Amino acid sequence: MNPRPLVLLAIVAGCSPKADLVITGGSVWTGLSTGRGQPGAVAIADGKILAVGDSAEIARYVGSKTEILRANGGLVLPGLADAHTHFIDGGFSSRR
Repeated sequence: MNPRPLVLLAIVAGCSPKADLVITGGSVWTGLSTGRGQPGAVAIADGKILAVGDSAEIARYVGSKTEILRANGGLVLPGLADAHTHFIDGGFSSRR
């Protein structure tokens, strides 16, 4: 495990609001038309996404209490909300 990215994140941290959690080292998909994720990181505080970007952009959100979660190349889907309806149930509920 290479600690250099974590050290860099901690050193570069500035005056931005601090994240409770930073997910790094994964492919972040934001729903853009490219259709695929881009290498990046996500900063989260109080259950809300603060920022999505590369590790250098997210570094300013890292504080002494920020938990760093490594995605190990996995897919990260920030803000994914599943909005679908089952055909029959949805049809009946829309009649009201």
